[in-house]
Amino acid sequence: MRIRLPWMSRADRAHWRSARTLDDLGQLVALWLEGTITSQTGYQPGYGPDEETTELIPVLAAANRAGFVTDCSQPGCDETVDGRRWQQRAAVSGLITDTALLTDLVQAAEQAGLITILHGIRPGAHRHSVIVTTCDGEPITGFGGHLSRTDLKTIWPDISRSAFSEVTQATQLTLIEPAYGPDDQLWKTLHQVVTVRDHDAPCLLARLDELTRRLNAAEALFPGITHLTPGETTHLLVYEASHDGRRLGLYTNRHAARDHGERLVYREGTTPSATTSVDWIPDDGSPTAAEELSVFGPGTEDEDATGYVVTPLILLPTHAHEEEGEAR
Repeated sequence: MRIRLPWMSRADRAHWRSARTLDDLGQLVALWLEGTITSQTGYQPGYGPDEETTELIPVLAAANRAGFVTDCSQPGCDETVDGRRWQQRAAVSGLITDTALLTDLVQAAEQAGLITILHGIRPGAHRHSVIVTTCDGEPITGFGGHLSRTDLKTIWPDISRSAFSEVTQATQLTLIEPAYGPDDQLWKTLHQVVTVRDHDAPCLLARLDELTRRLNAAEALFPGITHLTPGETTHLLVYEASHDGRRLGLYTNRHAARDHGERLVYREGTTPSATTSVDWIPDDGSPTAAEELSVFGPGTEDEDATGYVVTPLILLPTHAHEEEGEAR
């Protein structure tokens, strides 16, 4: 026989107090719905979701993990119990800070014909709740009323200050089926939105990896190209390898242009040795100065220019008109 303690276990209390954001709370609500956590803050300790919620657990857990942190829900029904007719509209309410998810849910709900109620810190258009449960035609339960700070503290007691701050700043969202009875349009709509977002995550990560590889390849080809700032004038450099004024090739980096000249010098029979060396000598100290490959030695004063030159060339995005003397 299972014994239910009249208080929340120390482990469960630690889980809820460890939450720092609304997203953290959503992860914990999902675990409570699935039975991993025995108690939920604000609910009777030791109890899980109501029996009528059992079939909704998968979609509610997915919604919470996606960022729609639910605090109340019910399925639609139309049944007679002990001679009394009970009618319910499917409904769910909760909190969202993810504006993209909120937009997706509201748009999908409106397209599906669901009743959508939004509140911020201040009440929205529907200050009072919408009746979702009746017994023999008499109203019993309402959803969608604005939750004050005091209401939120009752629903979310014993959580961290930072988590409760996000609770109070979150948008309060309620979705309701317009008709009484076991209509599942609400749950289909909710499932579609939160599962599409869940499947999007691996795709987005794969796309991010692909873009990262492309950026790395671009950076290797044109050093500095991935550090360009939008709106600022940009310049790219290419490097011309030449010999005695004759172009040998254009390269995206200085090393490749130098390598072209060095290989030709070595092919001509000039190679570094114990008494000779080769080096590139710039015309001046600027970063865009041309440089010529020279051979030094064997004497300390011996220096011969090879005629192999590397010249940085600036690539401009637009043609720069001269201030004077050029037709416009």
